[in-house]
Amino acid sequence: MSVDEIFAKVMRTFHYTSDKELFQTPDYWQTLDELELNGMMGDCEDAAAAFVHKLRENGHTARFVLCLTEDSEAHLVAECEGMILDNRQTRVEPLDRLNYKWLACSGDKPGMPWRRIDGITST
Repeated sequence: MSVDEIFAKVMRTFHYTSDKELFQTPDYWQTLDELELNGMMGDCEDAAAAFVHKLRENGHTARFVLCLTEDSEAHLVAECEGMILDNRQTRVEPLDRLNYKWLACSGDKPGMPWRRIDGITST
C-alpha cells in the first residue's frame, strides 16, 4: 500500500476528538487497541500513531515528529520518506511545504529514542 493510500485509509476512518472531550484529561496517548475500541476517535498523537503503525505494517520507514504549528501549538505528525502525514491536512505533504517548526522526532523503529532536531530530513 502506498503512503497516499495509507493516509487516505486512516483519514476515512479517523474522527478528531480532543482528549478533554474523550477522556476528561488534557493529554492522553491511546494505545492502538484503545484507538480501535474508541472507534478511531482521538487527537493528533492518536492519528500520528495510526499513520506510523499502518506505514510500518506496510513496509515503510516511518517516525513521529513533534512540531509547533503556524499558531505555535504543539502538534504530532508522522513522517515517511520526507513526506508528512498530518490529520490537519487533506493530503500527504512534503515536509518543506508546511509552516511548522520541527522540534523532535522518534526513531524509525519502535522503542528507539527521540531526539531534538533543528530541521528534518527523510529517513
